[in-house]
Amino acid sequence: RAGLYAGCLLAGLAVGNMITFAGLLIHREFPSSQFNRVNRLAVGVGQILYATGPLAMSVAKQAAGGYGAPLYACAALACAASVVVWWGRPHRGRR
Repeated sequence: RAGLYAGCLLAGLAVGNMITFAGLLIHREFPSSQFNRVNRLAVGVGQILYATGPLAMSVAKQAAGGYGAPLYACAALACAASVVVWWGRPHRGRR
């Protein structure tokens, strides 16, 4: 029973992050006048990736013969994305 509650808690936290965290980041990093446009773009790209991600992983698993290489590729892409976000941030004085 405790495992079920822990799973529900983790699922709720994950869904909460997917729903609200992007909007908070967009609000912080972009001017208020651009929020709607940037948020629509972020939600659209996110939904496309959520929809095609399982298919892409399945195709990569079949091509690689297992999940090892696709998971390492996903980890490398996540690291590359964090570098792009970190280095692509405007300096505080440019806002």
